[in-house]
Amino acid sequence: MFGAAFATHIGGFAWQTFDTESISVNVGKNISKLSLTADAPVPHKTGVLAGYCWFYVDGVNTALCTTTHNLELFDGDSAGDVRDSTQNPDGWHLHNVILGDLSTIGHICVVDLSDAPNGGVNIKRDEVSVNVRNSILTGDFDGSAASATIVVDGGCPVTIGADPDSLTLALNVHTIGAPTP
Repeated sequence: MFGAAFATHIGGFAWQTFDTESISVNVGKNISKLSLTADAPVPHKTGVLAGYCWFYVDGVNTALCTTTHNLELFDGDSAGDVRDSTQNPDGWHLHNVILGDLSTIGHICVVDLSDAPNGGVNIKRDEVSVNVRNSILTGDFDGSAASATIVVDGGCPVTIGADPDSLTLALNVHTIGAPTP
């Protein structure tokens, strides 16, 4: 399991951690439903750059992540400076990501986030669920998940698909694991 190889980092808000027993991956004929239960109510909109990821066991991508990255840099224009321009720019949306090695300070480098599949993200208090068509998934899931804050880490390579295209993104992981049988 790629995801379980990383250590858990402490920090973040209570909604950025979860009980690993709550991870669920249900693959149906046409739709897959991924879910987990956070330790506190998850905000629908936040200035925190964050995500929850479910890991693939195979395929071209490492994980399918639901992320939010509406952040104002307070640069005088009062516009959200870090937004997704293609889907739900102010709220939660999906990215298939390719993760790389750990940086020198222990973050997981985000190598590529250029794939942004459409899917349904539902947040009900502390429950996070994603419904996505199987035809747009890039592999089979291994049953593990993670929560993280998205950070800039100069020890990582430039992230393909990031805007601006010089960003070196990484994940500061708060919870990672798989449910025990």
